[in-house]
Amino acid sequence: MSIESLLSRFLDHPLAMLGFGFLLLLLVTLLYRQLVSERQLRRRLLNASGLPLQTTEDVDRNDDYWESFCSDALIRAGVELSPARLLGIAVLSSAAGGLASGLALSDTTAAAIGMIIGFSVPLVILSLLARNRRRRLQNQIPDAFYLLARAMRAGSGLERSLALCAEQTDLPLKDELQRALNRIDLGLSVSHSLTAMGDRMQLEDMDMLIATIQVHQTTGGDLARLIDRVATAARSRNEFRLQVKSATSMSRISAIFISAAQPVILLIYALSPQSEILTSFLSAPEGKVALGISILLEIVGVLWLLAILRVKF
Repeated sequence: MSIESLLSRFLDHPLAMLGFGFLLLLLVTLLYRQLVSERQLRRRLLNASGLPLQTTEDVDRNDDYWESFCSDALIRAGVELSPARLLGIAVLSSAAGGLASGLALSDTTAAAIGMIIGFSVPLVILSLLARNRRRRLQNQIPDAFYLLARAMRAGSGLERSLALCAEQTDLPLKDELQRALNRIDLGLSVSHSLTAMGDRMQLEDMDMLIATIQVHQTTGGDLARLIDRVATAARSRNEFRLQVKSATSMSRISAIFISAAQPVILLIYALSPQSEILTSFLSAPEGKVALGISILLEIVGVLWLLAILRVKF
């Protein structure tokens, strides 16, 4: 099928037009973000001169929700990109996915689905990177907490102890601690800086440390001893997670094979000499409905298995 006929079918299909409108809206949003970025920077500098820093940050988060959401997601994933570039990559991926699907299958519905899948690919990759980074942070937390407690027991203050942890720990925890120390150097309180770090990391053990420090600042006490207890609890959590992961490894492998069985079987059958049976099945409306229901049930089953195997401690 030629490009002219594919374009004609694309313009006649409402679902494809909806996908094209969605892509056009994303492009307009990207251009708008680029045009107003200078004005937003000027407004922030003016507000910073007359408003408290925390108030200015809250105002920016309310006005620029998309930018704030993407910035937090990029920081959690450890990717050095701006929200505008992330949106641009997603739009380009959407266009490539729609074009590849449309040319390969010669169908406008497949092109629209390819656009949606292409747009979601960078977001899924970002989510996987953030998950891997959170796992690395979780493994680093117990040793960092013990180091923080030893530094405080040696006579160092909280800020100096945090700086020592930032110097001795590896990435990615080093970046998070250094970012919190930079906020402290700019005049923010230790409590506010650590709270912002906890919001980015989204780890229960870090939230427990932050709550311990905040309570200590109000009531006093032996902070080094309390941090030792938090570190012991964090190490127990990590050991328990490893035990659960080892005990459920066979179930996880079974879930992977079960989820991959259907597409592998369909691919083998499509490459076999009897592929015309599969083609006739998919060309019928009942076959498309059956395939859609099976894919939906497959997704539900995989999510169910993941929810069963996920243990919180």
